[in-house]
Amino acid sequence: MLNFAALFLLIIVSAAIIAGNYHKRPTGFAVIVVLLLIPIFAEIRQLLVLYDLLRYVPLYLLLVYILLRLIGPLINYLVHLQLNRPFNFVSWINLFTYLVFLYIVAIGIRFFLSDSFGVNELLLTFKRDNILSFTYPVIQLLHVGQALHLLQNDTTDTKKGIKYFIRMSVMMVVTVLVALQVGYFLLERTSVELILAPIIFITVYSAILFMSIRYSTIFESSSTTKVLSTLSQRENEVIQKLIAGKTDKEIADELHLSVNTIATYCRRIYTKLEVKNRTEATRKYFEF
Repeated sequence: MLNFAALFLLIIVSAAIIAGNYHKRPTGFAVIVVLLLIPIFAEIRQLLVLYDLLRYVPLYLLLVYILLRLIGPLINYLVHLQLNRPFNFVSWINLFTYLVFLYIVAIGIRFFLSDSFGVNELLLTFKRDNILSFTYPVIQLLHVGQALHLLQNDTTDTKKGIKYFIRMSVMMVVTVLVALQVGYFLLERTSVELILAPIIFITVYSAILFMSIRYSTIFESSSTTKVLSTLSQRENEVIQKLIAGKTDKEIADELHLSVNTIATYCRRIYTKLEVKNRTEATRKYFEF
């Protein structure tokens, strides 16, 4: 019952966060959605293991193992987006990540093509101490460590703001992943999977959840309301359409105004938000 309760809680909270972000859809919205879905898929896997049903859905096992190794890269990518840094998809860290993904894909291909490699052999592959056991914390640490390095070197925020919030969450993730890596060196894999890993996973998910909540409009602070209240009703309508990526002409047509009027509203919005263009206005609007 505890596992079902945990799954229900994950689904409800994740759905609330996704719903709170849906109407504004920031650049990292898709990343947040995937990060929230990963623990739900993983919890379903645990339930399948508990009732000895995983052998009937081997493809699901492959999917979850790929998704679990995406947590670090996605957090890293989210931080790059927040700091407006280009994400190097061909860096050595990413190349190493691709190799691990290819290893899992190769296992899947072997499962399909080899008559001697059945469901039982597939399950044993993921239970044995092999590349899959130690690459999980290693990949996460590489990516999250890079994200933390970027956050630590960014001095635009001190003890407040979204960047400080994400920095604290990422530091928590790094700490628990180090503990997981130590566990793989000192303990048997079974002990790690049954005792240490669930604690680590819950902690990592908590950090992901906190970062997601920080983006969600359903948890807006009073300071947000105060700043946004400086915009008139029409200015709020305009900035919402700017966020949606509409051009001045498209906004003018939808609001039945002239393009020059929309340009005037945009200038007023930029002045009130203390920004220079629509990209900065959108970013600052989300930071509130």
